[in-house]
Amino acid sequence: KEEIPFNHYHRRFLNLNVIHAMRDVESEMKHIRRSPINQLIKQYDIRKEELDEIALALKEKSDEVLSIDELVDLTSKISARFSSVIGNQVDSTVSLETMDFDPNKILNTLKLMIGKKRRQTGDTSLGINNILYISLILLSLEDNTVPSII
Repeated sequence: KEEIPFNHYHRRFLNLNVIHAMRDVESEMKHIRRSPINQLIKQYDIRKEELDEIALALKEKSDEVLSIDELVDLTSKISARFSSVIGNQVDSTVSLETMDFDPNKILNTLKLMIGKKRRQTGDTSLGINNILYISLILLSLEDNTVPSII
């Protein structure tokens, strides 16, 4: 009987995930590259066109904030004061801007909320955060051969 050595080629077929010591699960979940929720989102084929449309709509809505009279007045006062302090230098106007909604990064802004009161992970106990983290890791280990959304 011929023996076949077990090597790196065979390891790729194992659905294995090593969970390192859970010292700070909250920051681990916030870290874009290591976050299990972001890894799970990457498993889906989300259309870029759909994200572009959403980003544009969010930007348009958030820009409405800039038309509030009080903010227009404040912007004018800040710009005038800045210009008087700096002098008549080129490009000394100051303006307010809302968030920039980059379609490529919009999914990274998603936050996990817990419970009926929709608490952020920073407002829950360490134990709950650990269980949530393990739940996300277990979900990532599930077989996704047949996607749930086609």
